[in-house]
Amino acid sequence: MRLSQANESSAQPCHDHVFTGAVPVILRAYLIAFLAVGCTPRPDPVPVSQARYMETRIFNAGYDLTIKGAINTLQDLRYTVDVLDRELGLIVASTRTEGEQARMTGDRK
Repeated sequence: MRLSQANESSAQPCHDHVFTGAVPVILRAYLIAFLAVGCTPRPDPVPVSQARYMETRIFNAGYDLTIKGAINTLQDLRYTVDVLDRELGLIVASTRTEGEQARMTGDRK
């Protein structure tokens, strides 16, 4: 064995094969999964009548109790009831951002 051959065998391994191991397999799997999820067809839009049916709730309580419960829930969620028409069952509520609430609190001083 020549001296040059001995030096070649004890030399540091070349890192040219870094992209031939597990990394490309993981990247390929990720790319395939991304494309499979991204290329799925979107579901058909729900008709308005069916959407209203899904959003409708029926309560086994009196009318006044149901209206009062709805108002209390809105107020618990920091909404302000703007319009209330008990005969129509109409409740219009709005909410304010934290900045608007801070300005309102600052105005009271």
